[in-house]
Amino acid sequence: MNRLLPLFLFLPSCLILLAGPLRAQAPSAPTSIPLENTLEILFPETTGPCALESKRDYSNFRVLLNYDAAEASGGRLMVFGDHAVDLPAGAQRRVEVAYEHAIGQAARVRVWHEGKLVNEGEDLEGSVPAGKISDTAVLSSAADAREIFRFDRDFTVMVKFRTKGNGPLLAKAPVSGKWVENGKMLFLREGKLVYDVGWHGDIESDKRVNDGKDHVAVLQMDGETARLFVDGRMEAANREFRRPDVASHIFKIGAGAADFGGSWDGTIANVRWWKRALSLAEVKALSGGREDTVNTPDYNWKPGGKVKSGTQPRKLEEVKYGSLPGYGTRIRLEAGKGFQLHSAKVQPLERSDHAALVRGWNEESLARGKAVYGQLCITCHGTLEKEGSLPTALRFHEGQFKNGNDPYRMFQTLERGYGLMVPQPQYTTSQKYDVIHYLREAFLKDRNQGQLSALNEEYLSLLPRGMSTVQERKGPRKAPQYVLQDYGNVLFWTMQVEGGNIAQKGITVRVDAGPGGVSAGKAWMLYDHDTMRLAAAWTGDKFVDWRGIAFDGSHGTHTSIVGDKKFVFPNIPMWEDPEKGGFEDSRILGRDNKPYGPLPGTWVKFRGLQYVDGEAVIDYTVGDRKIQEVPQWDGGAQAFVRVMKVSPGSKALRMRLDPEKHHVFPPGKKEQIYRVVIGEGVEVEEARPGDAALFGRKPGTRFQGRLVTKIARGTEEGPFAVDVLQTPPPAENPWQSWMRTSGFDYFEGGKSAAVCTWNGDVWIVDGIDQSEGVLQWQRICSGLFQPLGLRIVEGRIYVGCRDMIALLHDHDGDRETDYVEVFNNDHQVTEHFHEFAMGLQTDDEGNFYYAKSARHALTAVVPHHGTLLRVKKDGSRTDILATGFRAANGVCLNPDGSFIVTDQEGHWNPKNRINWVKGTGKNDFYGNMFGYHAITDSADSAMTPPLCWITNRFDRSPAELLWVPEDSAWTSLQGSLLNLSYGFGKIYVVPHEKVGGQVQGGMCELPFKQFPTGVMRGRFHPVDGQLYACGMFAWAGNQRQAGGFYRIRSTGKPAHVPVGLTTAPRTVTVEFSDPVEKVSSEKTEAWTIEAWDLKRTRNYGSRHYNQRRWEVSKATLSDDGRSVELTVPELAPTWGMSIRCQIKGAGGEEVVRELHNSVHKVAN
Repeated sequence: MNRLLPLFLFLPSCLILLAGPLRAQAPSAPTSIPLENTLEILFPETTGPCALESKRDYSNFRVLLNYDAAEASGGRLMVFGDHAVDLPAGAQRRVEVAYEHAIGQAARVRVWHEGKLVNEGEDLEGSVPAGKISDTAVLSSAADAREIFRFDRDFTVMVKFRTKGNGPLLAKAPVSGKWVENGKMLFLREGKLVYDVGWHGDIESDKRVNDGKDHVAVLQMDGETARLFVDGRMEAANREFRRPDVASHIFKIGAGAADFGGSWDGTIANVRWWKRALSLAEVKALSGGREDTVNTPDYNWKPGGKVKSGTQPRKLEEVKYGSLPGYGTRIRLEAGKGFQLHSAKVQPLERSDHAALVRGWNEESLARGKAVYGQLCITCHGTLEKEGSLPTALRFHEGQFKNGNDPYRMFQTLERGYGLMVPQPQYTTSQKYDVIHYLREAFLKDRNQGQLSALNEEYLSLLPRGMSTVQERKGPRKAPQYVLQDYGNVLFWTMQVEGGNIAQKGITVRVDAGPGGVSAGKAWMLYDHDTMRLAAAWTGDKFVDWRGIAFDGSHGTHTSIVGDKKFVFPNIPMWEDPEKGGFEDSRILGRDNKPYGPLPGTWVKFRGLQYVDGEAVIDYTVGDRKIQEVPQWDGGAQAFVRVMKVSPGSKALRMRLDPEKHHVFPPGKKEQIYRVVIGEGVEVEEARPGDAALFGRKPGTRFQGRLVTKIARGTEEGPFAVDVLQTPPPAENPWQSWMRTSGFDYFEGGKSAAVCTWNGDVWIVDGIDQSEGVLQWQRICSGLFQPLGLRIVEGRIYVGCRDMIALLHDHDGDRETDYVEVFNNDHQVTEHFHEFAMGLQTDDEGNFYYAKSARHALTAVVPHHGTLLRVKKDGSRTDILATGFRAANGVCLNPDGSFIVTDQEGHWNPKNRINWVKGTGKNDFYGNMFGYHAITDSADSAMTPPLCWITNRFDRSPAELLWVPEDSAWTSLQGSLLNLSYGFGKIYVVPHEKVGGQVQGGMCELPFKQFPTGVMRGRFHPVDGQLYACGMFAWAGNQRQAGGFYRIRSTGKPAHVPVGLTTAPRTVTVEFSDPVEKVSSEKTEAWTIEAWDLKRTRNYGSRHYNQRRWEVSKATLSDDGRSVELTVPELAPTWGMSIRCQIKGAGGEEVVRELHNSVHKVAN
C-alpha cells in the first residue's frame, strides 16, 4: 500500500506492492502485458500457391514474415487495395513491412529485409484524405524532395508573390496533416514574413508585405546561418538555424500544415531554387528584377508548372488498432508454388521506435535517466544507500518486480501506472526509457541480477516500431506552468542567496521595467521580512532556479536565486536595536543553532506592502519610526537604489549598508527621504527631485478585466449532484495562473467568494449562487507565499500563507489588493519543503487557527513544527495549542471548543489519522516523535489516539473536516461530520462516539463520483445551504487535475450513509441517514467485518497485522428503520476495522457501503 505525506507528495514511479488475501489489502492487478502478447498471428503456416486475406482491417501496424521462397514463387504482400510489396526469394527470409496511415495523412509503407531498411517509404498515391491538400498547391516528388529541396544544406530560394492575406509560400513538411518537429515553412503571419523550423523556432521580418503589391522574398542557408530578405533588404537572420530534414517530408508551394501557417491567400508568380548560398550581390539582383542574370537555378517554377497528379483519393474508413487511430486496410498475401510461410504476425506501431531507444542507450541517456529518477522516483524508492519514504515501494536493487521487469513492461508501468501509482504522461517515451536504463544500470546490474532481464536481438526485434508520419512531440519544450505564470512584480517566497544565507521570508521585487512579472525580469532585489534586511540584489537573464515543492515538485530542495549578484548581505540584523543598541540577534535559535522567526516587533516589524504603478512600496518600522521604501533599478548607472522615507522620531537609527559599513539616520521632527545607492559600493545620497512623489501615489490597475467561465451543472440521479464552478484555464488567462485552488470563503450574501491558489493568487469569483450560468473571475492579488487557507471576516480577506496571515486591502474600490497588511507574521519558517501552513479558521471570538506541518522524516527545528496554532483576533500573538503532528492538512473547530486535525501516514504514524484535539497546549501530544515537544516516551500510551486510523486504500491523504450545519440543505446529514480527501478526491461522513473521554469512530464515502482533483477546503453556503469545496493536485494524490472549485448539492434523495456508530459489549450499531429495508439489512450475510492491528514505530507507516474476520451473528433493524444493531461476538478494541454491507434502502434501492473505523474502547 502507498501513503505519503499530507498535501501533495507526488507519487512517481512507485511500484506499489500489496499483499494479503483479504479485500482490504488485495494485490493490484497487472497493468502491463508481456512483449510477445503484443503480436498476434496474422496468417497460419501455409504452402504456396496461396491467396490469404486478414479477417479484419488494420492500421498503423507492422507485419513480420518468416518464410522460404523459390525464385519463381512470386510472393507479395498487398496493402491499401493493390499496393504490392514484393517478397524476395531465399531460404529463412525475415521480412518486415510497416504500414502507417495516420488520420489526415497519406499512407506510407516501409520495408526491412533481415532487419535492414531497404525501402524508407513513399506516400501511396490516392491515400491523402480528400480536402487535406489545396487544389492549387504544388507538391514535389519524394525523390526531388530528397535530391533538390534540401533545407539542411546550403541553398537559396526566391519567391515572387502578391497578397493581402497570409499563409504559406512554401514548406518542406509531411504531405498532409499536422506541423511536426523539423518541418520547415516560409509563410506570412500578421503580414510579416516568417521562416519557422518546427519545434526549434523562427525568424521574422519587420516589414509587412500583405499590402497587395508585388514582393520578392529570399531565404538563404549559408552554413549554419539562415537569412531572410524582403525586396533586397535583409530582415532577419539566425546563426544557428540549420536542422536536419525529415526523409519523408516533401516540398510544397502554397501549402503547409493542417494546424500551422494557415492557408495561402494570394498569387505566387515564381519560385526558384539554388543548391548553394547565393552572394549578396546575387540576392540583390533577384529583388531588382534581374533574376535571369543569376546562374541557372536547380528548380524554376511558374504557374502551370508541375503539379501533383490528380489521383482520386479512395474512400477511407477510420479504425483503431493499438494506441494510434488511422485509416484501415485489409492485408493480403499472395504467392505461387515454392513458397513456404512459417509465420506471419502483426503488431501495432507506436509513436516512437522502442528498439531504437534501447539500442541507443549510452552515457548521455544514463545521465538523463538519473536526472529524471532524482525528480520522479527517489522520494518513494530511495537510493542504494537510503530507503525511500514508502516501506511498500519497491527497492529496486533487492526486491522483485510485480508488474514486469523487462524494459517494455517497465515502460508500460510508467505509461499506465500500477496500484496506487499514477501514470506518468508528462514524460515522453524516450524519457521513460532513459529512466529504465538508469534503473537497470544503477540498481539491477551486479546487485539484483535475477531481476535484470536479458537484452538480445530476438527481444529487441519484437519491441514496437515507431511511426514515421506521427512523431511524439519533443520541443521546443513548453515552459512549465510555474515558469509561465506571471506572479506580478513581487513574490513572497523563501529564497537562497548562497550557501548559509537564506531569506526564509523573502520578498523578491522586480525592479526593471517590463511585462511578465518577476519571472520575466532582468534585475531584482530580495528582502527578508524576519529582519527587514536587504538580502541580495542581482541581475541576469534568469530569475531563479525554479527548484522547490510548489515549482518543479522536487523534495528536499528550496529555491535559489541565479545570475550576477551585485549585493549580498548575510542572515544577520541589518538595523541596530533602537532600544538596547547593538546588532546581537535575539531571534529564537532552532535546534540547528540557527536563528528563525521575526525579530521582536519593538526592534523591526514588517507592516505591509503597497502595489503602485508596477512598483512596490515596502512598509515597516524600526523602533517607533516608520519607514517606507521603494526599491528601484537605475539602468543608466547600472545601480540598485533604495528610496527610503523615514518618519520623524527622537532616536537615531543605525543601519548596516553592508557587513562592514554603517549609516546613521538622524533624529528629526520631519520626515526625510534618502537614496541608498548600490553600485560599486553602497552610498547614501540625498533625495532627487521626484523621489517624494513615489510615496502617497494612488494605486492603479494591475489585473485588467475579468475572466468568464460557466457553471457546469451536475446530474441529479443520486442523492448528491456535483456542479463544477469552472476556473479560468491557464492558457486562457493573461497571467497563465496555475489554478491550484487551496482555500476560499464567501462574502456576505453568498453571491461571491474569494479563492486563493497555492502559487500565490487570490481571485474574486462572482455568480456562485446561481444554479447555472456565467461566473466572473477577477484576479485581485498575486505573489503570496503558498497560501493554503483563506477566511473572510467582516468583508475583509485574510489569507493563510507560509510566512504570514495576510490581510488584503482595497483602497480605491476596484477590489484589487492595493496593500498587503501583515496581520501576523510570527511564523517560524525554515527552508524545508514540507512545513506547510494549512487551513485558516476563526472562532466566535475572532481568533484565527491554522496547522503547521513538521519536517519530513527529520527532527523538528523550530517550536512551530508539527503544531496546531492560535493567533489572537488582533494578530498580536501566536499560541501553540497541540503538538506531535506530521502533516496536518487544515483545522476544524468543534462546537465544544475542541478541534479536529488530520494527519498523514509516515514516520511515527502507522496510517493516516483523524485527531480529535483538546488544544490544551504544548503537552497535548499526537504521536510524531520527530515534532518539537518535550515528550520523550514513544509508547502508544503517551499520545492521544486518533478518532480513527485511516487505511491508505480507503483514503490515501485526508484533508480538512467540517460540520454539516443544522440549517443546511443536507437535511438527512444535518449535524454530521464530514472529511474531505486530498488523496482520492472524495468526501466522507465521519460517524463517531465518545467513550470514557476518548472519541472514536470511522469514515464512509458519500455516494457520488470522485472529483478530478483532490479536495481540501469546504464551507457550507450561507444562503443555499449546499456544500462548496475546492482543492488541488501537486503530488501524493490519485486525482491529477491541477485544481477545481465545486458545489455539492443534496438532491433530497436518500443517501443511506452511516451518521452514527456506537459500540457496546458484543455489539456495533450503525445508524443510517435514511431508512433501510428490514429483510435485507437483517441478513447476517449482508454484513462483513474485518479487523487488523498496526505498529507505530519510527519507520514509515505500517502494514496490517493480525488481519482477521469477525462474524456477525445477528443483525436487528430499529423500529424507525435507520439503525442496525450488529451482534459481533469477537468485538474488542482494534486499531483498524472495516464494516461492509450490501443491503437495500426502504424504497428498494441497492445500498453498498463500507466504513473504516477504529475502536479504542468498547462502551459499557
